[in-house]
Amino acid sequence: MKFIKNLICFSLCAVIMLGASVVSFAEDGADGITADVSEKAKMYNALGISNFDLDKISGADKISRSDFCNIAASFAVRDLNLINAQDISDITSDDKGMYYLYNAEIINGASDGKLEPRRNILLSEVVKIFTDMLGYSYPANGNGGYLSGYMSTASKIGLLNGVTADENSELDLENLFTLLGNVIEVPVMEWKFGSNKLYKTDDNILAQSLGIHDGYGVVESVKDASLYSYDGTGSNKIVIGSKTYTADFDTSGLLGLNIDFYFREESGDDKLLYVKPTDENNKILTLDGEDITEYSNGTYTYEDKNGKEKKAHISDSTIYIYNGKKTDTMPEFAPEYGSAVLIDNNGDGKYEVLKVTDIKITVVSSVNKNALWIADKFDSAYDIKLDGASCDEYEIYSAKGEIISIGDVKSGDIAEVVKTNSALPVVKVKISADTVIGSADETGTSDGRNTVTVNGTEYKTSHRFDSLVKSGKINSLKLGEYYLFSLDLNGNIAYADKDAASDARIGFVFSSENDETNRKLVKFDMLDMSGTKIILPLAEKIKVDGGAKKKTADMKPTDFAVNTLIKFKMNIQGEITDIFYPDAVKDEFNTVFKNDNAVLRGHAAGRMIGEQVKNSKDDQTCLVKGDTKVFVVPKTAYETNSIDEDKVFVVDQMRLKVNTNYNFVGYNTNGDFGMVDTAMVFTENPNGFTDMKNRSVLAISKVIKKVCADGEIRDVIMGIENGAEVEVEVEDLRVGGGKIPYESGDVIFYNKTSGNKIRLADSGWTANEKEQLLVDFDKIKTDKSNAFILKEGQIYDNLKGDFIALCGAVYDTDEPYIYIDYSAVLSNDQRRITAVNTEATSARVYVYDEDKEGYRLGSVSEASGYKNGGKYSETYTLITGSWAVVIIYP
Repeated sequence: MKFIKNLICFSLCAVIMLGASVVSFAEDGADGITADVSEKAKMYNALGISNFDLDKISGADKISRSDFCNIAASFAVRDLNLINAQDISDITSDDKGMYYLYNAEIINGASDGKLEPRRNILLSEVVKIFTDMLGYSYPANGNGGYLSGYMSTASKIGLLNGVTADENSELDLENLFTLLGNVIEVPVMEWKFGSNKLYKTDDNILAQSLGIHDGYGVVESVKDASLYSYDGTGSNKIVIGSKTYTADFDTSGLLGLNIDFYFREESGDDKLLYVKPTDENNKILTLDGEDITEYSNGTYTYEDKNGKEKKAHISDSTIYIYNGKKTDTMPEFAPEYGSAVLIDNNGDGKYEVLKVTDIKITVVSSVNKNALWIADKFDSAYDIKLDGASCDEYEIYSAKGEIISIGDVKSGDIAEVVKTNSALPVVKVKISADTVIGSADETGTSDGRNTVTVNGTEYKTSHRFDSLVKSGKINSLKLGEYYLFSLDLNGNIAYADKDAASDARIGFVFSSENDETNRKLVKFDMLDMSGTKIILPLAEKIKVDGGAKKKTADMKPTDFAVNTLIKFKMNIQGEITDIFYPDAVKDEFNTVFKNDNAVLRGHAAGRMIGEQVKNSKDDQTCLVKGDTKVFVVPKTAYETNSIDEDKVFVVDQMRLKVNTNYNFVGYNTNGDFGMVDTAMVFTENPNGFTDMKNRSVLAISKVIKKVCADGEIRDVIMGIENGAEVEVEVEDLRVGGGKIPYESGDVIFYNKTSGNKIRLADSGWTANEKEQLLVDFDKIKTDKSNAFILKEGQIYDNLKGDFIALCGAVYDTDEPYIYIDYSAVLSNDQRRITAVNTEATSARVYVYDEDKEGYRLGSVSEASGYKNGGKYSETYTLITGSWAVVIIYP
């Protein structure tokens, strides 16, 4: 046929790529979308035929002629965007599908030559286009032509099966999807050259034009797991019925299922495009952990949705999959939090596969990025250890399923953890940072679960939350009290923090403007304290600085300050309900520093004088909490109230670049007099900051020469870091090299390079690339006044006598203040206590013994009654003439 020739010729201009334009719809359809319409839309999107927006369609929606032509043309070419469409008649270069079909002589203009791209298409017009594309125009014209001949031919070949629309009616999505399903079932008719005859091919239009085929079978292996071995494919490959395919989407949940699927021919392994569990030969029973009442000897007892008790049985031949990996022994058949999925994939009435997902819930209290350790707030058994000695590999996901780093996890998050059943497990962590702030209005039960009503909305509590309350590790909720509720990924309450409810969040507001989705409301464009740029709408009613609630509809964007910090609270819908404009710490605390080298660290924002930071009492510097957030802002915002949003960012505690002028403003958002918990630093050069959070402290026991893995002989430092003995290679980049400037007893502060190395550099290197000497043991032995070498103004204390004990706060720890009780070797009147740590919950003490030439990890015991509320102490008996260096940090 002429069409087939034109189609093939025209297709040569298109690159073999999937792509389709977004389909827009008339707004006269019914609200909502049925499950059937949604699944069909997903399938055609996956095949590259369409790009439906599932949030904006319904079965009653109509479709324009141009949008339909985009869909029809996508059965012939794989990327409409590469069609060089021209303006013809009343179509533009954006009407690519219509231009394509017009050139292939599938569509023609009206009597006036107009193609009417924006008019809704009629069923009769759709039938004409598909009948021609499938190769049936010859019999259609022989049966009477357009319209009757096309309608009768379409009916005969099955194109109209299930279609309820009248031939002259506008096509809706329900009938479009029915038609599309018929289109891919009809064999393509081709002209047989030499015989002057038409014949039906064995291919449908997907196979002939796009190389897309359908299939079915049992999924035998995915990336991390297999039914018949202990290893998966290890990549983006999937095995179905012994044939391997590639896939660009997560296939882990398909293991063991019998599926229908579509794939596209590729030069290597064929590519999987769309999958769906088969309607036949597939019995899947999913039991939520909370619904399982008992498991015993292969029998599950559970409650169905109606509360009736039922039983399900597995056999001795059932294949076990635990947390995504095949296992011979199932560690947990009935998980408290998770699910058990029983799969009969061949219709024989027996369950061939049991997949158990056993989830542990961690309430994050702290994160050690260097040690790859996420600590639980209440029980170390729930700590997440991701180092090489604890797991084979790990992945951390956001609630949206995006891979994130351990640095993105923060205190207060809820982590859902699954581990495979192996000596070195594969660990997958998913993080929920969703919270709701409000009063606990009511408690109760629903579907056998405890519930809490917050701000009028009922939430179920998780098993972890219930167990924490039952064990007394957290107090029972008090009705009417205000809490910050942390939610797990199912929206259940996993933790409630009364103190954190008043902390809310901090953000830097760039602008306020009307919300486009609701012109009556206002939204903020801002930088959140997490460092994320966000746009948040205001709720219908808000409080400003604790005042009475106001209707946002009565307020304008200009009613709100911009280019400033705010403290805010949100509801579960992500709308701001409370706004506070924090006051700067009072002038007597010197909140603005100019022409001084400001230092932001754990104990103070102070002025550098020489190499020493003046203490807060002597110089009235403002105290800074250990978890202070620093918003770094261009200096122009301070001077002109104008701002470049891309140059504003958030960091943790910082040491500012020396010899640079800054304006520093400290804010107190929690009512602690004179205490800064949030800061803004205005600077002309925001790149002049050194983030000390990623640095490590290494206490050196000895330095040796060693042949390293690459065959080179290097200095290797042996010592203690993060409580563990380590060996660290020295990468010497100094001009001329020479002896390294460290020896046994020194303590250094450094950034690790790749390969766990310390980089020695000349003075030209920037501060965050260079190591720093915190304790110079050689100088201590020479002159006790050098007891602690303070390059950046560390707190320290000298003790007199034939021995010396040294201690100091390490940069950028969460609780930087320390003290040591020397009562065992000092009389009462000689006892000295250094700066006090009033918040630490743990500490490490490293003691250096010169006689033994090495550091040891000291013991730490709780103490009470010492001045200033200190918590930790260690008692030493030191031999006269020996030396000890003590470093304490969380």
